[in-house]
Amino acid sequence: MEKAIDLSIKATAAAKANGLYTVFFTIDGTRAEMSFLLNLVERVATEGHMDAFTLVDTFGVLSPQAASYFTRTVKERLPGTAGGDQVGPGIFDRPDFIPGDALGRP
Repeated sequence: MEKAIDLSIKATAAAKANGLYTVFFTIDGTRAEMSFLLNLVERVATEGHMDAFTLVDTFGVLSPQAASYFTRTVKERLPGTAGGDQVGPGIFDRPDFIPGDALGRP
């Protein structure tokens, strides 16, 4: 897992060095242990670079309550960064896996 973290740091730093707007898009991040995901995001935010952070839920397992909790936790842990209150985390979900009324969708 350390290799994945190191590569994420290097890739985001290289993107910044080349003038790219960088969104750290954690594919299937909702399937990881929250402590690992938060450590990953924190290390990339502090050692690499991100202009924005997106929690990705391609399996549709993230409930609205969990999304709220995760967003609040990231903002508390990473204030003043792209993952915290500077930009704020975004969420990508698969609406075809989520009941429409859970997120207010028809």
